[in-house]
This record gives sequence, C-alpha cells and structure tokens, in this order.
Amino acid sequence: MQKRMRQYMLWSSIASICFLIILATSCALPAHATDSGLQPGAKVPAFRLKDQNGNSQTLKSLSGPNGLLILFNRSADWCPFCKSQLIDLEAARHNFEAKGIHVASITYDSTEILKSFSVRRNIHYSLLSDPDSSVIDAFGVRNHETEATGAKSGI
Repeated sequence: MQKRMRQYMLWSSIASICFLIILATSCALPAHATDSGLQPGAKVPAFRLKDQNGNSQTLKSLSGPNGLLILFNRSADWCPFCKSQLIDLEAARHNFEAKGIHVASITYDSTEILKSFSVRRNIHYSLLSDPDSSVIDAFGVRNHETEATGAKSGI
C-alpha cells in the first residue's frame, strides 16, 4: 500500500511539473508565439554544453538507450518555481531511467551556480549551463524582450 501511495505521489508530482511548464509557457508567450519550440518531426539541434561538474555534454552523451528528457529552466539560482521543478525532476529521475530515458536540465546559470545547487539539493542528473542562451534559442523556447517585458521577459 505504501509503495502504491509513493508511486501515486511521484506521478502526481510529475503531472504537476508538466502542468506548471505548460501554464508558465502559455501565460508567458504572446498569442503569435504559440508555435514556438521544435515542431513535430524537426531535428533536435546539436549542442555541446558544460554540466555542473565542468564536463562537456552533448545530446549523444546525455541520451539513454530510449532517449533524453530535457527540462528548460530560467534559473537554479533565484527562481523558486524552477528550483522546485529541478528538485521534483530528481525525485522522478529513477522512473525515467528505469525506462531507459535519461534526464537533463538547461539554464542560463553558470556552472558554479549549478554545482552549488546540485550539491545542496542532491541532484544526480546533468544541469547544463547555457550562459548566452544560444542552445535555448536553438530549441526556440525563449521569448525575447520584444515579446514580453518585466518578469515575463526571457522565459
């Protein structure tokens, strides 16, 4: 019974993360940007980013036998919602890995910030540093200052 309850709570957390990502994206993007991000069938952009340990990572090095789940976050430094999502992803990581799917996150934070966060919060998946947001932009998931202002800018 406890195992079933833990599984229910874990999947509830995953569903909550997905809902928050969808909600945040839909609230942050203007109407004309609803087609942002990679479209179905599009090839994933190649990238090479440093993880929290300073190791260079690529799509190939990060992928499990059945793929990779990438979570894009604003910041593991100051954004409370992002921190919560990263912690929840760590809790769900074992379920994805059991299915052959590795997980990773990309933020514009420095490797030092990501290292500190991963140590404090016991994160065991790759936190990738994209300080100029070039990879984030290649995936088409960031709005720009012309599309949003204030707290919604750069989501």
